[in-house]
Amino acid sequence: MLNRKISKRKALLGATVALTAALGASLPLTAHAFSQNDGTVNVTTILPVSGNTTGLVSQDVTFHIQAQAGHTFSNIAAHLCDPAAGAITQNSQWIPPGNRCTGNVVGSSSPGSLSVTVDPSTVGSAAGAGADFTFHTGTGTSVVDGANPHAVTCTAATPCNLVLRVDTTPDGFDFIEVPLTFAGTPSTPSAPTVGAKADSQATVSFPAASTLSTGQLANGTFSKYVVNAYDTAVSTAVPATSVNVTSASATSVVVPLLQNFHNYEFGLQLVTVAADGTTLFPSAESAHSTPVYQPGPAGPSNVSGTPADSSVALSWSPPANTVGLTRYFITANRTGGNPDAGAPHTAFTTGAPTNFTFTGLVNGTIYTFTVQAEYGAGNLSAGATSAPVTPQGKFITQHINVTRPNGDLVLTQQCGGPTSGGLYDPTVGVYPTDCTVNLGTAKLITTGPGAGQFFQATGALNQVTVVDTRDTDPGWNVNASVSNFTAGPGKTFSGNDLGWVPVVTDHSLPFTADGLTYTQTVTAGGTQVPVTGTLGSGATFATGAVGVTTPPTAIGGLGIAHLDAALTVNIPVFAKSGAYTAVMTITAV
Repeated sequence: MLNRKISKRKALLGATVALTAALGASLPLTAHAFSQNDGTVNVTTILPVSGNTTGLVSQDVTFHIQAQAGHTFSNIAAHLCDPAAGAITQNSQWIPPGNRCTGNVVGSSSPGSLSVTVDPSTVGSAAGAGADFTFHTGTGTSVVDGANPHAVTCTAATPCNLVLRVDTTPDGFDFIEVPLTFAGTPSTPSAPTVGAKADSQATVSFPAASTLSTGQLANGTFSKYVVNAYDTAVSTAVPATSVNVTSASATSVVVPLLQNFHNYEFGLQLVTVAADGTTLFPSAESAHSTPVYQPGPAGPSNVSGTPADSSVALSWSPPANTVGLTRYFITANRTGGNPDAGAPHTAFTTGAPTNFTFTGLVNGTIYTFTVQAEYGAGNLSAGATSAPVTPQGKFITQHINVTRPNGDLVLTQQCGGPTSGGLYDPTVGVYPTDCTVNLGTAKLITTGPGAGQFFQATGALNQVTVVDTRDTDPGWNVNASVSNFTAGPGKTFSGNDLGWVPVVTDHSLPFTADGLTYTQTVTAGGTQVPVTGTLGSGATFATGAVGVTTPPTAIGGLGIAHLDAALTVNIPVFAKSGAYTAVMTITAV
């Protein structure tokens, strides 16, 4: 907004007065820049002042005014004025009985008023001297000037202007109007929404305060949200508990201390703060959210049943929160088998044990059993349900025993050919630990890459088998490294001159058991190029995945995998002739 400069009551005889303003560090506001100049008074870059609905908040703005040579100040005064009726152009509008402004004068400092104080040593001083004065804002809007009361109401919607009257000698006086910014009551926020609910608490969501506009904040700065929780059984006017949210980026908060098994609705209030950092402006509370039921603690778990004649013996694990738990409610659900024409089967425990024998069942009928915890009369938790159980008539039992042997991570090889099929038995222990690969006599490369530089021989590694039957599924890595090739004293070349292409020839197929589909996952290592590869220092042959179970599927390294590799060795032409040998060491970890 452009500031207005009003014409003089008496000519200033060409005098030039420069007026500037500086705002103290205690008022972190954005600069409001404007400029005006009619040849006698020049005003630039005045910062706005924030206030509240009953007038400006207590803040100070210090001005420095500089008169040109030949002119001095005789008076400086300031009023807080209602700009609705237009600009202040004469004293009759500025002082009583004009009723446009508060009646404040130089030196006044009564509480609730506007005042300007001037260093007396600079008023009426020599030509060219400057004057520093401070515009003080109070918290009132009605003051008395003599016998005439004047009320000026300043709000965010109807702001006021600061009007300065600068008197110079021998020129006259001039009016300058500075627009002010006022804080007010912020907009009423929209109703919050309720998300996840848990034991004695609920998550309430709302828009981030950082997304609110200046208009919604009514020129104030976000201070906090207040989330109010109302127990509908007690009062929808007085909150049962409240939570303050001071982060402008927050979009939700967990409201604690709720009464389980009660209905709650939630309201939201926006609170802003004025530039003084202490004056707060609360909005009206939002509409309340739709009432939601606050569930109790998580229920019991691990329900299991053992059938008997017309009955099932049940057991379960108690819930984590047993405070106020009085007993358990059990429902027998008929799911198949012989029809049961009787009434639905339900029962309560006496006290809060973690086992119960459900009687009166129909033999041959398939049942599941749901167990809920009761916290006071009628307040039931979520339930946990058993696997299907079928009570029988007269019966006998036989226990079937079997031992699963200890598993291990085993690395074997088949010298001279691939491994034959069949079951792997970790107790046999006759698999060879040392085999030989004969690559024959290398031939000189005569065309293409390496021509005239290397002798080359190719072949295949003896097949390697990895068997992992451990109780855990930590995954595995098979690595290999090759020593330097030697053929006697002075005859050697690098193990890196051997390259390979490893492959996973096959591995255990996916299978389904006990409701879980398991897939062995094996990945071959990378190709190592002769001479530039790293087999001499070590390379990965294959990797078995670490076990990950996400019902109803799982992956891992358990099972049997067969590994093969194509070999290529490039012997530099400067290597001496001879029958060379290197040792490849293969390890599994």
